[in-house]
Amino acid sequence: MKPFGAEAMPKSSSALILALLGLVWIGSAAGWAQDWRQEREAAIRDRGLDPSQVQLPDQLTEEMRAWAASQVDPGSTPLGQLRQLLEAMGDPEKLSLVYAEGYTGTAEETFDSGKANCLSFTQLFVALTRDLGLSTYYMNIPEVQRFRRRGDLVVVSGHVTAG
Repeated sequence: MKPFGAEAMPKSSSALILALLGLVWIGSAAGWAQDWRQEREAAIRDRGLDPSQVQLPDQLTEEMRAWAASQVDPGSTPLGQLRQLLEAMGDPEKLSLVYAEGYTGTAEETFDSGKANCLSFTQLFVALTRDLGLSTYYMNIPEVQRFRRRGDLVVVSGHVTAG
């Protein structure tokens, strides 16, 4: 198995990715992350559900939070923290994610299994960065990456990344 993104991303592309991540809008660190979580929990309750009973794709465990915090220097700039986390997520000695076409896990499933496609990698990255107080978001890339036929069904694959 190849490291995550190895088939599509030569090392020289990492500068491009980091430059794109540099476009991230940075909010007030801890306050922004806490407000965002509280708003989501309130929206779930407003629909008559218990937030603790809803599986969220970006749910983190304490182990995941501790790992992310250990990978970044809190004294770094927000861009520095993004770069540090992204490098740690791609380092086989630290997280060892491998690309798995068709696998879409939650952030927790991706962290535990070490498998990721673009969506599950993005879910994990966005969850970890938001928990660190960095304002990140999902970006849908509107191009069709590929399509294939399964009987009468045409399956269209797109691409998701973080901004």
